[in-house]
Amino acid sequence: MTLQEPARTLIEAAFVAAVTLGLGLGANALHPDRLSLGRDYFRVEAPPRAGAQSAPAAAVAPAAPATPEFAAEFTDPIEAQVAARLAARGLAAITHAQAVEDYHDPMYAAGGTVFIDARKDSDYLAGHIPGAWQFDHYHLGRYVDEVLPVCLSALKIVVYCHGRDCADSELAALDLISFGVDPARVSVYVGGWTSWTADDQPVERGPRGSSSGDG
Repeated sequence: MTLQEPARTLIEAAFVAAVTLGLGLGANALHPDRLSLGRDYFRVEAPPRAGAQSAPAAAVAPAAPATPEFAAEFTDPIEAQVAARLAARGLAAITHAQAVEDYHDPMYAAGGTVFIDARKDSDYLAGHIPGAWQFDHYHLGRYVDEVLPVCLSALKIVVYCHGRDCADSELAALDLISFGVDPARVSVYVGGWTSWTADDQPVERGPRGSSSGDG
């Protein structure tokens, strides 16, 4: 009798183990993240030998910065730094001379070119480039419904703010691109309002369309 008890215990233990194993295999087979029975999950991969060549990783080409349609040369050091920063973010930077040329180009009067003023209300109403649309980055909800369709149909969009180290034009340009405007059509007038007024270019005061521009 004393010899039968250990044997009985072993048989019961083997039966329980078999049932448990069967349930475990069944659950693993039904689980979407089931383990592969042929894989050694405890194997540690040895580090590559010195000098051994590994498979080349897929090359990821950096995004090419947008370039202006003309050879822009910024003689002012601050403007040159801003232009470099804009290029690093994929934005074209244009000089004061090019902005003036775009303004006087017949395409502007025809609506093919659009000027965007990224300054706040008080600055815009005090004076802006004649015909420029206001698009304040910090209050997009006020302007996006009106300005976005104009920009989507334009061939060239010139965004400006106070100029030089003012970043509002950069932010507004990126906003337009995020709304679906073609980046190749967007440029930032680095000199901005400061350069425009210093050169006695035409100015419109009040809301857009208030005057034909003086100056």
